[in-house]
Order: sequence, then C-alpha cells, then structure tokens
Amino acid sequence: MEGSTISNYQQFATSTFGQHSEGLAALGIATNIISAVSKPFVAKLGDVTSRPFMFTIILTVWVLGFIVSASSSTLSAYIVGSTFVAIGSSGIDLLSDIICGDLVPLEWRGFCSSLLAFPYFITTWFTGLIVDAMAVEEKWRWGYGEICDPRW
Repeated sequence: MEGSTISNYQQFATSTFGQHSEGLAALGIATNIISAVSKPFVAKLGDVTSRPFMFTIILTVWVLGFIVSASSSTLSAYIVGSTFVAIGSSGIDLLSDIICGDLVPLEWRGFCSSLLAFPYFITTWFTGLIVDAMAVEEKWRWGYGEICDPRW
C-alpha cells in the first residue's frame, strides 16, 4: 500500500508548502540516495544484532517517518519524514528478503521472494481510488495515517 500511494502524496504535500518544483526535486534526490545507501547498514546491523530486532527498529523508523511527514508544517520537516519513510521502507523490503532466504530452502527461495510482491497485485486496483479520495485539500496527511492502520 505504501509503495503505491506515497509517490502520489508527494505532489500534494509539496504544493501545500508552496514549493512544488524545488520541493519535488529535493525530495526525490534525498529519498532515493538515502534508501540506496541505508541498505548495507541495515543488512550489517541485522547480522550483528539479530534480524527480528533490526526489523523492529526499522519498523519503528518507518512509522516515525509517517508521523513526521503527516504532521510536518514545513517542507524541510516533510523531507526529513520522507527520508525516514525511505529508510524504513527499503529496510523492510531488504530484511523481508533476507528472512525469507534464511527460512526457506534454496529450491523454494525464488517462489517465496516472489510472494513478497503479491500484495502489489491487489493494491494496484485500489491505489487510484485511494489517492483520488485524498486529493482534496490537505487530506494527503490522512493518507500517511491510513498506511499505519493495522487493518491493512
């Protein structure tokens, strides 16, 4: 759900702060670089501590990023929150693949890894409706809150 909707909320958020053109550029650069650079650190910390502990830490960073993004009052705060979301999202994806690889025999690893992408088949049909409903006024903030809803 997060992977499909967040990129659409970014346009609404930067427009809210009145810095659409430079805000989207800075946001895209920051989140892409941080999510790529954080993966080796997350993997190493997962090896040094434990994977469940690191998964908990990354999940906390992810939720904290949603809270900061939804409650931001400036573009800078929104970029910081989006950076936390990028670290959490890339860390969750990486640790899910690592844990899947640890638990599943070699001949079933590809199948198990492909099952991790299965939710995208479901959310593809509903993402447009959700983002369209959040496009009014400043409802994009509620879009960040719905992702943390435990019913998903």
